[in-house]
Amino acid sequence: MSYCTSHRFSNHSNPTFTSPRTIRIESTRPDRTTLAHTRKKGWEIRRDKKNEQIKKACSSLFYVAPTEFQVYHIDKETSETDIDYLIKAAHETNAVTVDTESDHYTNEPALVQIQLIRTNGPSPIILFECAHLPSSTSSLFKQIQRLSSAIFNNRITVYSWGELRKEFEPFQCFNLFRLPYDTDLVNIQGGFKTWYNKFNFVEHNLSLEEDEDVLIVNVPKYEVNSLVHSIDTSAYRDPNNHWSLQKAIAVTFGTFLDKRFTLSRWACGLDPELQTWMTYELTGRQRATYHEDQQLSRQDLITYAVYDCLAVTRLMYIVEGEWNKQQVENYEATFEQLIRRSTTTEPTTIQSVDVL
Repeated sequence: MSYCTSHRFSNHSNPTFTSPRTIRIESTRPDRTTLAHTRKKGWEIRRDKKNEQIKKACSSLFYVAPTEFQVYHIDKETSETDIDYLIKAAHETNAVTVDTESDHYTNEPALVQIQLIRTNGPSPIILFECAHLPSSTSSLFKQIQRLSSAIFNNRITVYSWGELRKEFEPFQCFNLFRLPYDTDLVNIQGGFKTWYNKFNFVEHNLSLEEDEDVLIVNVPKYEVNSLVHSIDTSAYRDPNNHWSLQKAIAVTFGTFLDKRFTLSRWACGLDPELQTWMTYELTGRQRATYHEDQQLSRQDLITYAVYDCLAVTRLMYIVEGEWNKQQVENYEATFEQLIRRSTTTEPTTIQSVDVL
């Protein structure tokens, strides 16, 4: 069976800041001493600086209880029983959230994350590990194709942060991720800017120093010890710029969505059943320490991939429902009201979320 990892997120049970652990996924890396690589390293430094700035502006981590989702890995070790279950779940789902990752060291498409959105019970989050798929001639691959077809059909609404068709272009070589021309694609990134400006979350009359943009982070009223913080606002000041998901979460919820792992070895093999975390070159305690480190590093990447989907879904409810500031500050109560309304109007075995 594929390894379901929802129960392994206990390291986030207390949504407060902890010391970050550095990802150390061992593999032979290509020698990159070119100017292009030097520039990329400089970009990484700037990214980490911005990441730390936003972290300081927030009072807690972005957090979703592990009971709200279940993780499934799709790769050559996945059982057909699990895929059959996911096909059934997909047929009973009206909306999904999708994200992708490419491997930082090869620039090859590596991971597709799909959340089957439910309001009744945990949402399945499916991780297609594209570097570890079975042979395209195998029966398992045909079953995975059926799963993809069940997810992407012309009756489903697909949410994403950015233009999904463009994001899917590098993944077409896998013959799995085909979006019908009439699929309802909703770019929450674009809708977020409209929603944010409409409800006047931004304080416009601020005294700015030269070349310094600031953004008032919306601090929910239940964060009684939080202060008003400021971070870069170029995303909304320039109409041609787009909100990053991290900033959108920060200003909406006052919480920090960690983006340290954006540039990672996403093709490393996240599914524990793939056993890519194992080595036979070490022995004894060294080997045990290595295995533990590799497993924890992969768990960090899984958490990152899952939270990217969950963050977009949370913003989707707000943007599509045009929630006001009071509704956002009382997110849980507003969401419970939404669930009660959808449950009374559409009773199904697996309750899905329609476009609000």
